[in-house]
Amino acid sequence: MGEVEGKETGKKTMKSFRSIRSIFMHADGVDWVLMGLGLIGAVGDGFTTPLVLLITSKLMNNLGGSSFNTETFMQSISKNAVALLYVACGSWVVCFLEGYCWTRTGERQTARMREKYLRAVLRQDVGYFDLHVTSTSDVITSVSSDSFVIQDVLSEKLPNFLMSASMFVGSYIVGFILLWRLAIVGLPFIVLLVIPGLMYGRALISISSKIREEYNEAGFVAEQAISSVRTVYAFSGERKTISNFSAALQGSVKLGIRQGLAKGITIGSNGITFAMWGFMSWYGSRMVMYHGAQGGTVFAVAAAVAIGGVPETSIFEDFCLRVPSGKTVALVGGSGSGKSTVISLLQRFYDPVAGEILIDGVSIDKLQVKWLRSQMGLVSQEPALFATSIKENILFGKEDATMDDVVEAAKASNAHTFISQLPNGYETQVGERGVQMSGGQKQRIAIARAIIKSPTILLLDEATSALDSESERVVQEALENASIGRTTILIAHRLSTIRNADVISVVRNGHVVETGSHDKLMENIDGQYASLVRLQQIEKEDSSVNMSVNVQTGPTLDPTKDLRSCSRVSTLSRSSSTNSVTGSSIVKNLAKVEKPPLPSFKRLLAMNLPEWKQALYGCISATLFGAIQPVYAYSLGSMVSVYFLTSHDEIKEKTRIYALSFVGLAVVSFLINISQHYNFAYMGEYLTKRIRERMLSK
Repeated sequence: MGEVEGKETGKKTMKSFRSIRSIFMHADGVDWVLMGLGLIGAVGDGFTTPLVLLITSKLMNNLGGSSFNTETFMQSISKNAVALLYVACGSWVVCFLEGYCWTRTGERQTARMREKYLRAVLRQDVGYFDLHVTSTSDVITSVSSDSFVIQDVLSEKLPNFLMSASMFVGSYIVGFILLWRLAIVGLPFIVLLVIPGLMYGRALISISSKIREEYNEAGFVAEQAISSVRTVYAFSGERKTISNFSAALQGSVKLGIRQGLAKGITIGSNGITFAMWGFMSWYGSRMVMYHGAQGGTVFAVAAAVAIGGVPETSIFEDFCLRVPSGKTVALVGGSGSGKSTVISLLQRFYDPVAGEILIDGVSIDKLQVKWLRSQMGLVSQEPALFATSIKENILFGKEDATMDDVVEAAKASNAHTFISQLPNGYETQVGERGVQMSGGQKQRIAIARAIIKSPTILLLDEATSALDSESERVVQEALENASIGRTTILIAHRLSTIRNADVISVVRNGHVVETGSHDKLMENIDGQYASLVRLQQIEKEDSSVNMSVNVQTGPTLDPTKDLRSCSRVSTLSRSSSTNSVTGSSIVKNLAKVEKPPLPSFKRLLAMNLPEWKQALYGCISATLFGAIQPVYAYSLGSMVSVYFLTSHDEIKEKTRIYALSFVGLAVVSFLINISQHYNFAYMGEYLTKRIRERMLSK
């Protein structure tokens, strides 16, 4: 049994070692040199304090002693003063090495880690995102927050640990050199200083992990609301969205307050240093009285001690489709029949479990994925535009394209006209996911992005299904122009857009049930395609009847109100598909961006007004904690002077007073630190929550 436990302990040790070593897995040769110099700097920085204590003890003994004559006294003082100057110069050098080298290598390694992380994400099969990624905010939060944590470890936490460890070792070396009895007596207090830090570290890791989960949930709510802002406005869902966002933030608020309380307890526990000074003062006085120790040596020893893809899902069965080169093949069918999956398979977002896909007789799994996708241009139902300019979105299709290529692609997609009418032209920002553009404009930009690289295969996945009739006509014309001379696979819900396709294939339950031209398929009255055409004609007639009824019976609109409504819509969509004077003037006004108001501290205090009680308690606690340091410095200086008294009774009496004052400082420090950090954490968390809610509501 003991052998098994020993093996398990060994495994845990090896695992911990590997996890620590993995922090440096992104370091190259330059980083190792920087870390080596940083190590020298951190260790040197840590040994600076013990050296200062050693020299200071000699200075105190010289100042407090009376056995030296004037000449000897001045020589000793000058010698120790020069030594302190040398230590100061050396401290400047090692602190620079510590700060610069660790910060520089932290930035280099985390930048390399972010790049590799993104590369690893982009290498994943699409099925991975379908199964394991619930939202893009998870990926974004991981790549940002996790990398910042690692950078903080490399740039700050690790050098601080090395500096503290070397300071601890150096301080105890100095303590044992000067007065070993007092150094040994102070050893048990080290445990009392370390335990709160370890407990806080464990609690901080647990709470930080939970806070990140809560923020991920809140970020997901905000992301969904912003990306679907038109839908939120359409259904007046602003209040519900804010309510959901506020509820998601409430968990992080409670955890943040708990974190502040834990921090207060931990920092307050450092007040045990004052209690340790009380004990060391009392024991040091006995060393002075009965063992002939000098006051400066006792102080130095006491200080040295104190510092111390979805592969399981089957969509196609016996699916066979032939696409002639240079022809347009349309796929039609009901929802879930597998039409869009054809596009995903062609682009190798998924690999078929059985069977193969051939291009010019060559299986696509034998082709390089990057080259294969470079031969294809995709226009989907909901085009994904990035939050940058129109030009950059088009250039995403071909990064090395010239401006002339961008303009030609825009002209071919019927996008050049409306782009030229915008105030900033091709430099106009499209907004998050293209929210500043209308549906037809987004589609035409996506078409330009698809054809700028002159693809041999054009994939159109219901590119016009979400558009109105006018936008559909313009986009359809652009698609027909883009399809000339290219092999085109067209998926459409509206059958009117595929009448001119060379081949139409009807897909049902993963099977191709009919194939032929529009006229040929319409000859089969009982066929699937003919049924779909008749069904859409009926739906169109019903829609026309409903529209005419609404026009006749609808309320009369005030022209001024209607104009304001149009203005609001135009502002949101940033343009309309027609060239109206009102729309153009509105677009021009968008160029005039109002300057944001300057940040106001009074406004911040006003937002934090509901927590005025916590602010009052926190400020009082912070003021008291600030007063502790002067009282501590006065008590410490007075205590050192006691060691140079000649009367034992006077030494005992004053030692008792100052020792008790140190104990009192320890108790007060513990209580006010808890109060300070708890109240300020309470204030900060609720202020942050309130600001986030207002930002989302705006």
